[in-house]
Amino acid sequence: MRYRDALIELGECYAGNRELTKALAVLRRAVAMDDLHEPAVRALMRLYALDGQTHTALDLFCRLERQLEELRALPGRRTQSLYRSIQAGYQPSPHGLVSRPQPA
Repeated sequence: MRYRDALIELGECYAGNRELTKALAVLRRAVAMDDLHEPAVRALMRLYALDGQTHTALDLFCRLERQLEELRALPGRRTQSLYRSIQAGYQPSPHGLVSRPQPA
């Protein structure tokens, strides 16, 4: 869907400008349209992690995993990798790249 893809792009643009509140609202809307669309789920997971909502990011993955399991499918490699990275404490950048947290 073009609209959903435009929402993802807009959300990532907001994230890149550090407008996390706007980015979260837009990406939640994209996921609400299709909660099995992994690019939207990954974008929202990254944003939750970036916003310090690690638990929410991990929960989002678990919901996706349960839904896909009912369809006898698994989340894609990129989604699983992002989940493991967030779980391990890596901090996603606003642009979707996963990097180690900076020392305080």
